[in-house]
Amino acid sequence: LVAKLKRRLTTLRVGDPLDKNTDVGAINSQQQLDKIRELVASGEEEGAEIYQPPCRLPEKGYWFAPTVFTNVAQSYRIAQEEIFGPVLSVLTFRTPDEAVEKANNTPYGLSAGVWTEKGSRILWMAQRLRAGLQLINAQRHRGRADPGRPGHQPDPAMPQRPGLGAHQQPPLPLIQMREDRLELRRQHLPRIRHALPHTTTPAANTRTCGLFIDSRLA
Repeated sequence: LVAKLKRRLTTLRVGDPLDKNTDVGAINSQQQLDKIRELVASGEEEGAEIYQPPCRLPEKGYWFAPTVFTNVAQSYRIAQEEIFGPVLSVLTFRTPDEAVEKANNTPYGLSAGVWTEKGSRILWMAQRLRAGLQLINAQRHRGRADPGRPGHQPDPAMPQRPGLGAHQQPPLPLIQMREDRLELRRQHLPRIRHALPHTTTPAANTRTCGLFIDSRLA
């Protein structure tokens, strides 16, 4: 799985975010680029193994090459902090219980994902993951849930609401005006987006800044 992931990184196109053929766009500011570099440097210093494919970056603007870290420990900053850049940390697990424990060991809890062929495991994992949004055998692509198969058309009836419903940090309250009263609401119900029994992808759990894979498949 890691070998395939690295091969995929070599095909990613870095460039103009307005170009529909672009996979990785620009970083929004010099300050954020410096933050990404700081976290990537900390990953190397703490002992993670870094992989960056050969990548020609545009001369103007703020850019960072697609990066994947392996041999990442739960305590590393790259596993605990959101990088907000094209950087992925890979952690391994041996049992579903260990995967849930690692996935929930984060100060965020905005979203989580489960990939599995077993329907019973979907419900088991979904009930234990502490995340405001859960994706089942699907990935978020350009702001929507998108199952990892060619030709899929995202369902427009499934809007994404990033930033709402975090389980660890307090979420931003939704303020609604009803009859001159303010009502504060917190959304905590996990939402299953897709369940595809035909998928051949092995069981895994993903979140914003990390990928958990069965150590036997790494």
